[in-house]
Amino acid sequence: MSRPTPAIFIYKRTTIRDRALQGSSSDSYTLYGLPELQSEGYPVEVGRFQKPGKFLGWVAACLRRVCVKMTGYCGDFRQSIAGLGKIRRASALVLTSNNSAFPVLFLRWIGFPLPPIFVISVGLEWNPPNESARRLRAISRLFNRADRVLVYSEAERDFLQSRIGLAPDRIVAVPFGIPEKYLPPIPKKNDALSDFADSYRWDFISVGSDAQRDLPMLLDWVKGNPEVRVHLVLGEDLLRELGELPDSVSVESNLTVEEVFLRLRESRAAVIPVRENRYSAGTTFLIHSLACGTPTLVSETSCLGPQYKADKSGCLTYQPGDFQGFSRGMDAFLAMSEEERGERRRKGFEWVRTVANGDPALSEIRNFFESHGIVAESSKE
Repeated sequence: MSRPTPAIFIYKRTTIRDRALQGSSSDSYTLYGLPELQSEGYPVEVGRFQKPGKFLGWVAACLRRVCVKMTGYCGDFRQSIAGLGKIRRASALVLTSNNSAFPVLFLRWIGFPLPPIFVISVGLEWNPPNESARRLRAISRLFNRADRVLVYSEAERDFLQSRIGLAPDRIVAVPFGIPEKYLPPIPKKNDALSDFADSYRWDFISVGSDAQRDLPMLLDWVKGNPEVRVHLVLGEDLLRELGELPDSVSVESNLTVEEVFLRLRESRAAVIPVRENRYSAGTTFLIHSLACGTPTLVSETSCLGPQYKADKSGCLTYQPGDFQGFSRGMDAFLAMSEEERGERRRKGFEWVRTVANGDPALSEIRNFFESHGIVAESSKE
């Protein structure tokens, strides 16, 4: 019996995702359900393609320039052109970032017959506010070539419909979640919290890699509070943007998820300074920090739905860009008693267990596959 034609997941290459693809189980939440679908018997695989030859590389560069001129976005055209034969033969495509979505949607727009396309859109609303109507129309033409677009907040869905003109029947918004198996063990409701440190290596920790992190606000606060110990775990792009740091600030990069969990448990509190945005900046770290029992201060951006509110999750919030509100939150954690800290831990554990545990996007991908005749081997028996 011949093997069914696989659906292909195409990723933007990152250090953490490379580790996940090499078998790091705790990093696998970055694969958007690929391991779960494989274990369930769905015919899925990763789209990793060889570097294109000289001529195809030239073609990819030309198409990339046209796409940038049209839309302001580029993406990895070299990967899409190099793998075009395999992409065309796939039963479906799951494009997990705009970096992979723009090239493939561009190829469909110019006439290449391609299989059904499922796009996970993260941060398309980064368009400059003065983006021209011509570019917005071009982006609309491409994204309306997708069969399904998934986003992680209702605010981003509304933006894509109102500004980009994405057809309502092509887009779905789901809350971001992480399956519990990718999180540290969460204490049961009545477990003692005695394993938390009486002394901490740092007063605050902040982890992040996306461009929406408001590090200038955090560092401005640090300058006025030189006695407070702050630890930063940053992606390489953010690390390059940092200037000279005060002695009270330490920095690491390229940690494994297990190492991040350890740093969180060694910190008195976590802080997620995020600029206003409509997608999911900060939500991964918010789930990680609360799952580690680390009380957290987070900016209340448009993407934080009702399920993230402080009375439910135990975190403190402030309005994006509000330095005074940010300072009040930081000061509150410094003055907080261990009793209150313990109560916030309990709320955080319960919130992660009941609200943030799971991956709603995975259900949407399953439904998409099955609507196009792609079924798990177990369901054929």
